[in-house]
Amino acid sequence: MKSSTKTHYSLTLSVLAFICFNSIAGAAEEPARIKLSLSPQANPRLGLQYELLPKLETQRSGNAALAYYNIILANRDSGLKKFLEETGKSLGKNPSKDDLTKIEKTLKGYRPTLANLARAASYRHCDWQAHLEDGFAALLPYLADLRRLSELALLQARVDLTKRRFGQAIGNMQTAMAIADHASQDRTLIGSLVGIAITRKVGVVLQTYVQTKGAPNLHWALSDLPRPMFNLRDALHWERSWHKIQVPELAEVGPENVRVPMEKISKLMRELTGSDPQAIDRSADKSAREAAVKSARTRLRGLGVTPAQLSKLSPLETVFLSEFDRYRELSHDLFKWANLPYPQNHTHIAAAGKKASEWGAEKRGKYDPFPFHTFFPALSKANERFATTERNLDAWRCIEAIRHHLANNNGKFPGSLEQIQGVAVPLNAMTGKDFRYELKGNTATLTARTPANHDAGDTTVYELSVR
Repeated sequence: MKSSTKTHYSLTLSVLAFICFNSIAGAAEEPARIKLSLSPQANPRLGLQYELLPKLETQRSGNAALAYYNIILANRDSGLKKFLEETGKSLGKNPSKDDLTKIEKTLKGYRPTLANLARAASYRHCDWQAHLEDGFAALLPYLADLRRLSELALLQARVDLTKRRFGQAIGNMQTAMAIADHASQDRTLIGSLVGIAITRKVGVVLQTYVQTKGAPNLHWALSDLPRPMFNLRDALHWERSWHKIQVPELAEVGPENVRVPMEKISKLMRELTGSDPQAIDRSADKSAREAAVKSARTRLRGLGVTPAQLSKLSPLETVFLSEFDRYRELSHDLFKWANLPYPQNHTHIAAAGKKASEWGAEKRGKYDPFPFHTFFPALSKANERFATTERNLDAWRCIEAIRHHLANNNGKFPGSLEQIQGVAVPLNAMTGKDFRYELKGNTATLTARTPANHDAGDTTVYELSVR
């Protein structure tokens, strides 16, 4: 497909690319370990004194997308991208005082941008007018810019924490969380995955936050976030309906009306993959084509297509109908589980995804004029990303609950999470069970596990001590 990633996303295929780009190559054999030296801090007297999304009374009417576009255009040539590339790694480490001094000096030049960004984040409504009816050609030019703008806000939050400007730090994290929410409001899977990536970076800042003396406790602010933070059902609405949007005739396709939808799908595949179904058919090995047509006719007869109807279909039309029905059946098998809680749906989504992969492997090197098997999103991995985000937010709720306990118990860790009073200790969203908590001497560990069939590296272990 001849389109620049700066201006286009291929909505289904980009999901796989996005996930792969943001994943560590290979399966990690050991859980990720994060060491935190917690600063004890009780919950504020007013539980919802702090919030991680703009407060209702500060929200504005109007469309946030217009405000974001204005900021994006104003910073096209400002050097912001280069600045963030050079300093962005500071979000994942403890920068030196000299580095922070340089960063703070540069950030002063972006004060108007940060102020406008906070204003844009305060709009309660965000309509990107993404024109999803354009299908795979839909324009989503704003997503990469939103990631950069959130990084600017979080970099400022890191600087605020070093200066103990807690209100400003929380405000900048709030801005980043609002950007994440707004990114997902284009109702595409890739938009929600960008929101997830931003939320993950907020978690990196929280690592510094909970170790900073005097940082207000955010247990109730985290508890007040929407649950789930990102709605997988809305994000998958386009993914499961793309064929009806791109080729409306597919909604009623059958042996009596196959020509027009087949021609439109052929055109789409030429545009997306460069392959021409008709050319593939003409150059195919005769025996391979005959075997595929025979298999397709058997499948269609099983679906109730009569011999009279089959006799009117060309060999290519026969294969098209059979392959599309196979895609449609497996697509329903995949997406029907998506709106259930992760502990209930992940094994079924993984199983359906495996069937899609096996279908592709079965077709590799064979007669395959209509490769519908390539149009499935990497749903199992995306589903895991959504659930991991919920689990990580709940882990931070647990850590803030522990900070609250430390402040009320002379810096002593609880023997178990059940001993913590005055807070709501959440369950692990990925397992539906309690977070694993252990206390050994002066060190506690909080383990954010994944289900048993996941890689060990998908588990995060927080090693906690008292500052």
